[in-house]
Formats: sequence, C-alpha cells, structure tokens
Amino acid sequence: MPNLPLIGFIGQGFIGRNYADDFERRGFDVVRYSMDPEHRNNKDKIADCDIVFIAVPTPTTPSGFNSDIIKEVLALVSPGKSAVIKSTILPGTSEKLQNHYPDRFVFHSPEFLTEAKASFDAANPTLILSVIRLIMKNTKKEPKKFWMSCPAPHLTLYVNLRRRS
Repeated sequence: MPNLPLIGFIGQGFIGRNYADDFERRGFDVVRYSMDPEHRNNKDKIADCDIVFIAVPTPTTPSGFNSDIIKEVLALVSPGKSAVIKSTILPGTSEKLQNHYPDRFVFHSPEFLTEAKASFDAANPTLILSVIRLIMKNTKKEPKKFWMSCPAPHLTLYVNLRRRS
C-alpha cells in the first residue's frame, strides 16, 4: 500500500469515533485524542498528523454560540497541515479560524451521521469539503470539475438550514 497520510481525530464522541473507525477500516493509521483516559495521552501525537479531523462540542449558550474549543484544539495541528472541522459552526467561523491560523489549512466538512446508521454514513458522506476562498486563492491547482465551490459561510448556512428541514 502507498505511503498514506497519518490521520488525527480530536474528539471521540459519536462523530469522531465513527469517522476514526472508518479510516482505520480503510487502512489508515489513526491517532485519536480526547479527554477519555484511553486517548488522553495522544495530545502531542496530533502534531505528527497530516490531516486532523476535529469533532468537539460546540454548544449554543444563552450568550450565543461557543466555538472556543475549536480555536483551542486547532493549536495542536502543525503548521502546513490540514484541519477538517466536523463540529457544528456558524457561518463565518471557518474564515475567522483560518485568519487566526494562517499557517494551517482549515476546512469545514459538516457531519450528517444518523445514530441508526452512523458507520454507513461515515463511509458514504453526502458532502465532502468546503474550501474557503483564502485557500482557493493560494492553491495552484484548479479544483476538479466535480467540485462545487462556494464561500464557507454559504455552505455553513446551507448545512444549518438543511438540518432544520
């Protein structure tokens, strides 16, 4: 098998665990980090990962939406590496995070797992990635023709509206 990227997962709840399991089934080496005792010691290993999926709680509070934990864990991702946010975020959040961490590539790939068929949903996603404009400007390659490109806030708004319908 060719040299595959090392994949990291921050968060091992319902979403992170199912996606990490799917990548392992596909033959990838996976690093899991969470506050659970079995994964807690992997925090420093996240820096070695080529791609890190972030699936952490982003609760709505009386004072608004709290995505502080995403900003905090993005610091664990090494410069030049990719971070894929699976957590629910508000429109504009991925652009703010990209601006805060300009040396990392920040993506938002919303999760659409259903509890009844989470393993199947993780292996067969309906949406893959949204790439914000800043990254597209800095990419030398043209996106493949099957890609649909839109600014990150538009995709995030679409995802939040789709979940409510």
